[in-house]
Amino acid sequence: RDWSSDVCSSDLVTTWPTASAITYGQTLAASILGGGSASPAGTFAFTTPSTAPNAGTALQSVTYTPTDIADYNTASSMVSVTVNKANAVVTSWPMASAITYGQSLAACTLSGGSATPVGTFTFTTPSTAPSAGTALQSVTYTPTDIADYNTASSMVSVTVNKANPVVTTWPTAS
Repeated sequence: RDWSSDVCSSDLVTTWPTASAITYGQTLAASILGGGSASPAGTFAFTTPSTAPNAGTALQSVTYTPTDIADYNTASSMVSVTVNKANAVVTSWPMASAITYGQSLAACTLSGGSATPVGTFTFTTPSTAPSAGTALQSVTYTPTDIADYNTASSMVSVTVNKANPVVTTWPTAS
C-alpha cells in the first residue's frame, strides 16, 4: 500500500470561509460564506442550514464537500456567525389618558397599541411633567425578548389639563 497518496480530510482546507451577518429569525442559509479555500475544488456550506440561531455571535458548523467525493472525504469546522437583533414591529401605538398640569407622564395611562413580539409600552421619560395643552411625548416599546429584538420608539399625543389653583386664604373685603 502506498500511504503517501492518502490525504487527511482536515488537510483539504487551507482557509475556512467567513460568514456574513444575518438577523434574528433568519436561518443560516441566509448567511453568505466567502473567502474559504481548499484543494481539491469543492464547496463550503453550513452543516445545518435550516438552523435559526439566537441574536449574538456564535460558532456554527460548516462542511467542505470536495467535488470529487469518490476520492476525498468531507471536512467540517466551526465559523463565527453574527446574528443581529430583529426590529420589533409596532402596528399601532397606544393612546394616552389625560393628566392635569403638575402631574408627570407616570400618572398618564397608555392603553391599546399592538406590536410583535409581545412586550410593553412605556413613556420614555416618565418623570417629565409637561405644560398644559396637548403635545407629543415619546413612548418606547420594549419587547419581552430583549436578547433577540430591538426596542422601538414613537410619539403619542398627551393632553395636559389646566390645574385648579389652590387658595389657602381668601382675602377679606374692606
